[in-house]
Amino acid sequence: MNKSDLVEAVASRTNGTQQAVLDVIESALAVMQDALTDGQEIMLPGFGKFTVVSRAERTGTNPNTGNAMVIPATRYARFTPGTALRAAVRGSSQSNDSGPVGDPLPQEPESITETETEAPAMAKKKDKKKDKKKGKKKK
Repeated sequence: MNKSDLVEAVASRTNGTQQAVLDVIESALAVMQDALTDGQEIMLPGFGKFTVVSRAERTGTNPNTGNAMVIPATRYARFTPGTALRAAVRGSSQSNDSGPVGDPLPQEPESITETETEAPAMAKKKDKKKDKKKGKKKK
């Protein structure tokens, strides 16, 4: 979802004009950016928390030259989802996997499928990979 999709969705839920919703969203984002720039924390109960985190100066390695270099201290914004948002996201992914509650998963016919005939060959390949890690060859 991008900004224009968000504006359309909010406008349809609130029966407001897209321009009015766009103005509100842009104003809210500007206020949030100003607050984070000042080091303030933004808490939206049920949704999450925006904080500013400081990272100390540290020594790293330049990947091109291999020389040691100083990576300067920095500040960045961090978002931590709230419990309601976390539960909603987890719930939506679980419902997509298992289908509606109470509905059994569809049963496949009793005939042999392509994956069943390939299974023994795949198991042999896995065994060879495991043995290579141990340094042994399996016949």
